[in-house]
Amino acid sequence: EAVRRLRQLSDQTPVTDEEVKDYFVELSDTLRSYLEYTINVPALERTSSELMRAHRRLSAVSIDLVGDETIDQIGRSLDVSDLAKFASYRPDQTENEEVLDLTKLSIESIERARRRRIAETETADVNV
Repeated sequence: EAVRRLRQLSDQTPVTDEEVKDYFVELSDTLRSYLEYTINVPALERTSSELMRAHRRLSAVSIDLVGDETIDQIGRSLDVSDLAKFASYRPDQTENEEVLDLTKLSIESIERARRRRIAETETADVNV
């Protein structure tokens, strides 16, 4: 679902203030929903700062799933999204694409780690 939503965003070129805000609302909601579903952190109900603190604590416990680079990518995506949504910041198209790419990379990184963890668990179950 998250990948589909991000693919739809990649086809958009927001120009007006409202289009930019809508673009970043969708980007942020997609990332937050994915994190909430995948990592079980209530991402939709938290501010970006609260969410990042929770993910930094989570990475200390589960570094193989959410590493520092992924945390930084998530943080950058949320920071720019917040600026565009609440501070009338208008990123240019290059920055829009950069933030979209960072969001995709963070989701792909978590998905790879999840698949690896599932495979390790299945291998461990077979060996028991």
